[in-house]
Amino acid sequence: MNPSSTGISPVNAPSAEQIFSVHPAIRWTGAITRKGTILFAENRPTVKSLTPNGEDRLFLELRPLYEYEMAECTLDWLHRNDGS
Repeated sequence: MNPSSTGISPVNAPSAEQIFSVHPAIRWTGAITRKGTILFAENRPTVKSLTPNGEDRLFLELRPLYEYEMAECTLDWLHRNDGS
């Protein structure tokens, strides 16, 4: 979930169980606050992870940073190539 667009906070965040109930094919879910605090990172109870839980949490911490950096690079590229 993208906390910047959904306004997730520890108070109004859905639980992992609520997310798993959306569709049976969801195997893993996680949520973080806008400040990067991990609220949860869980596998569906019937799913055995191929990675250690620490790796799943690290992915959740680092992914927003990667996406933000990629967006900045894309914007820089677009501004250089917009014909002005």
